Amino acid sequence: MIDLTRYDAILVQSSAGKDSAAQLDVIAHAAHAAGVLDRVTVFHAELPGVEWPGVVDLAATQAHHYGLRFAVRRQFRGLLDLIHQRGYFPAAHARFCTADQKRAVAGKYVTELLRGEFRHLDRPLRVLSALGLRAAESPTRARRPRLRTSTRNRAREVTEWLPIHDWTIDQVWNTVNATGIPRHWAYTAGMSRLSCSICPLASRRDLVLACQLRPQLARQYAALEDAIGHRIQNRTSMHQLIAQAAERP
Repeated sequence: MIDLTRYDAILVQSSAGKDSAAQLDVIAHAAHAAGVLDRVTVFHAELPGVEWPGVVDLAATQAHHYGLRFAVRRQFRGLLDLIHQRGYFPAAHARFCTADQKRAVAGKYVTELLRGEFRHLDRPLRVLSALGLRAAESPTRARRPRLRTSTRNRAREVTEWLPIHDWTIDQVWNTVNATGIPRHWAYTAGMSRLSCSICPLASRRDLVLACQLRPQLARQYAALEDAIGHRIQNRTSMHQLIAQAAERP
């Protein structure tokens, strides 16, 4: 297990989904054992309008379950505006959504810490940033190291940690179920992931179901497709997904 006492701040990046909840349980127990529970903050990068309703409250509930601090921040520009500006949707090889709406937001929060409670620190702020990414999710995620320094300069040293990188989906759900932490209603409705409600990287099944669960948002995405002349996926348009959603009971 990583030496948590080395870090001044431990950020648990949370989407309130199953993987976030599982890694939170691991980190909370490890931090308690190391005597650094007070250094842990559960951090949620909010995506207003496009993330599932209730996610922010659920992320806060999961943090408070372990007695941890909770912080939520958002980008000034929303995701749909960003897509409109760029003229295309995110893809596996161009995840600008994550870079702009999540990593950049977390980076700004670290700057807040530097200017606030750690302003008198006479060395670089050491931050451990935990992500609930698993190797089984994709070949790209499988290649990511479990531990790596992502930022190092005069002001900060940020280390990225993937505490459940080698976990299976069964391990994740078994842990979540054992904790008693509430799960988001989207899972009960049949969604396999809790990313943005309508995610270009999602499976066709999840996209169709999301169109059923959030029809107004689906129409917004369809209008965005028409405006920029680019499909949400190369072989799939929002209009096709909406039509398929209407055919299913």
